[in-house]
Amino acid sequence: MFWTGGTAKDWQYVFSKFRQKYMFLTTDYWRATDADLYQKITTEARAGQYNVDVSGADVEYLQQLKNAGLMKKYNWPNTAGWSPQYKDREGYWIAHHVLCLVPAYNTNLVSAAEAPKSWDDLLDPKWNKAISMDKDGGDWVLMLWSAWGKEKTVNYLKQLARNNLVLAKEPERGPRCSRQAPSKFDVRLNLHQILEYQKKNAPLDWVRTDPILSRPGPLFYWHSMLRIRTLLRFLATGLVPWKGSRRTTRLPESLFPIQSQEPPQ
Repeated sequence: MFWTGGTAKDWQYVFSKFRQKYMFLTTDYWRATDADLYQKITTEARAGQYNVDVSGADVEYLQQLKNAGLMKKYNWPNTAGWSPQYKDREGYWIAHHVLCLVPAYNTNLVSAAEAPKSWDDLLDPKWNKAISMDKDGGDWVLMLWSAWGKEKTVNYLKQLARNNLVLAKEPERGPRCSRQAPSKFDVRLNLHQILEYQKKNAPLDWVRTDPILSRPGPLFYWHSMLRIRTLLRFLATGLVPWKGSRRTTRLPESLFPIQSQEPPQ
């Protein structure tokens, strides 16, 4: 049983390869938000139920799950060469994808020449009331904190607030930035989604900031490990780079200065 926040379409490649190799085994999948995943995991654990084998989780919940004893420590053999920010130092989780959040702008409203080239450019008063941001953008703040430290991040956010950001819920933001609308920018769009919009000729481009903010999408074994042999086969199939992956954003670090957010210790 596999629980995660990704869509079934995102994982179809992994599932199909696994079933081709292990036709006598079946996979079951349940999708939910990260908050719902955490709630379901902890609720079932208190009830003594063990219905999940492997699960995803947002970085903000990892320490709580670890402290509750719900994550199984494991030596992930195919991740030995991975960068430390993409796996837990003690082996409790690894990243199955990397989420990059970048500033983006509507190319119908802002030309490439006029568009910001850095984080500081977004502080220009000419962008007053032209920048949108998710109301629940706490992960973006944590990424800035990880990259810059507390003092610089707090000072930057205070200056950015002077431009009177337009706050919106997640479903409203992407379309608002990519259509003719009052919001010319969004400070934290998913790079993968931007690339998908661009394939559909949406008027959208992104700012190559230094650093580019990113965070891992963790995956971990459930502590009970009731079906360990099946899990090992599944993860051996899925936890390697695969052609056509929609969930993994693999940006060469020599080209893009990626700053990853690690979970709080």
